[in-house]
Amino acid sequence: MSRYNTTDPPRQDRALVTAAEWFGGGQRIPYDPESARVLTEEEAAATPGALRVFERVAAAEPDADAVWLTLLPGFPDGSYGWAQVDRMLGDDLGPRLYVEPTGQGDSDKPRDYPYSSLERANLIEALWRHHRVRRTVAVTFDYTSLAVLELLRRQLERRPPDRATTGDTAGPVITAAICIRTRGGARRCCAPRWAHWGCGGRNARRACSARR
Repeated sequence: MSRYNTTDPPRQDRALVTAAEWFGGGQRIPYDPESARVLTEEEAAATPGALRVFERVAAAEPDADAVWLTLLPGFPDGSYGWAQVDRMLGDDLGPRLYVEPTGQGDSDKPRDYPYSSLERANLIEALWRHHRVRRTVAVTFDYTSLAVLELLRRQLERRPPDRATTGDTAGPVITAAICIRTRGGARRCCAPRWAHWGCGGRNARRACSARR
């Protein structure tokens, strides 16, 4: 992370981001909730129940060692709730992923669908695999903190603590998790006891301070 300048103040001189600009800068990608997998267009056409979910990726680089910033929205504003945060973060922050859960924003909103924290965790993991994310800081707002708790539970189950920061894993490593509450600001919650807070911590704090 040393190549990213984390000392610059948030950019507040940029124009406000409209909803049209926000959603125009992302994409609706095909996703199969049954297999929890991002699909190709050909696979989507042949998969009953395939959905379209919105995601927005910023500053992505072909660097396998990059620490991503994954930003999960609250309800009911969805990913657009991060739009004004994103404009203040600057271009040097590194790769970041904005997730739009099924049922929110520009993602599909199917009826009789098993909406749950487990389902949202499956989607997040599918997007991480799709983008080959190996390490990430998760910043959540409001109810998506429950999905991060589920992801941390899975992380603890599939990996002993002494392998927490290695690349020999079954999935990406959440190096830090910061939950922004509706009231009272931000706090470090749902953090694995072995998490290394120095990895991406400054970037996560910049996101939190901008969100507040």
